[in-house]
Amino acid sequence: MFLHCGLAQFESSSAEHAQIEANRTNAKLIQTQEEKLHLERSLETSQRRVQSLEEENEELLAKLNKTDQLNSQLSLQVEEKVREISSLSRQLDTAIQDGKRAAEAQQTRLANRERSSQARVMELEAQLARNRAELSQVRRAKEEADRKFNVRLQDLRDRLEQSHVTNRSMQSYIGFLKTS
Repeated sequence: MFLHCGLAQFESSSAEHAQIEANRTNAKLIQTQEEKLHLERSLETSQRRVQSLEEENEELLAKLNKTDQLNSQLSLQVEEKVREISSLSRQLDTAIQDGKRAAEAQQTRLANRERSSQARVMELEAQLARNRAELSQVRRAKEEADRKFNVRLQDLRDRLEQSHVTNRSMQSYIGFLKTS
């Protein structure tokens, strides 16, 4: 009877132990499923963030290209003004030389020709002064645009670098999540 009672108690204990183990395994399975669900949600969030950062990168690159185009346009305008002023300077030199030769060659028409030449010289000098003032203004605008461009460019580069760092971090994290 003692042996029979001990065997029943052992079987009862084994069944209880098996039930406890089954409960533990079941709890671990539920916990693992919850962790998997959490990791999948985290992966989806990370992937959306990477997509958002890639779109932001594209926008920043478009802005950078637009700034480059503006800088190129301003440079072309400055070059055009320099050529125009150079041409006007040559024209002014030519007009002055023409006036001197005409005065030496034809004393009789000196008054008419001198007035004509002086008017042309004054017009060219006025145009030259206006063009120089405009060139100075364009140069200041270009310098300001260059300064703003360089500040913006550095800001965009910093943001782009931060974006790359974040992307690499997110991709590493995604890789980690995929391997987990």
